[in-house]
Amino acid sequence: MELHEVNLICCKSSNCPTYQELNSTLSPKNIIAFGLTPKDIALPMLFPAFQIQSFENVKYTIAPLLEEIEQDKSLKMKLWGTLQQLF
Repeated sequence: MELHEVNLICCKSSNCPTYQELNSTLSPKNIIAFGLTPKDIALPMLFPAFQIQSFENVKYTIAPLLEEIEQDKSLKMKLWGTLQQLF
């Protein structure tokens, strides 16, 4: 699979676009939310970090902040495993 387009959106949990806004604006196949919860983007479900969850034809993954991942080898390995599954 080729990576044709990547959109990077920076937000805090209090001002994030909802998953509906992201879907209608960007039509993503995958969304990786670093440092957020499903609730922060108004997803109507909860799931643990690094789990891939499909909803309305989009695959979602929640992960800790990149700063946390950078400091922890086990988190890096979990993120790498998830990215391999997504792409």
